[in-house]
Amino acid sequence: MTARERICEIPDLKIEQAIVKMKDNELFAFIQILNLFVEKFPLLEAELKKTLEDKDYAGHSKCLSVVRDMLKSMYADDLAEDCQRQIDGLINVNHVKAEAYLNYFISVLAMHSINIQMAIYDENEDEAAGREAQPAPAAAAQQA
Repeated sequence: MTARERICEIPDLKIEQAIVKMKDNELFAFIQILNLFVEKFPLLEAELKKTLEDKDYAGHSKCLSVVRDMLKSMYADDLAEDCQRQIDGLINVNHVKAEAYLNYFISVLAMHSINIQMAIYDENEDEAAGREAQPAPAAAAQQA
């Protein structure tokens, strides 16, 4: 399975039409966006929890905006819309509801991060297997 196919298999991404138009360098940049999300997720999760615990709704809104923008950049449109609804809901905040939603949303984002990691891990595994299957340059020269 190619990287493009694996990325299309990631739930919550609406990438099918865009990915077929991507050149290799654009695909590489998109994979970097996915990697960035995976790397930043633990920090974002901690920040979301902290701002909500502190009842710092302005800070919470800013953090959710960062998450929303990251989700948009990776074509996770439905998740980005959910995030925007949470931002909008902070206007008349009910702390218990905000906390419940955050716990749900973090679990969804965690699963999204895992799905991305699995797709990228499979890609890296295939590349490593491809290198192992090919003879080393010196061995190829000796066979010739």
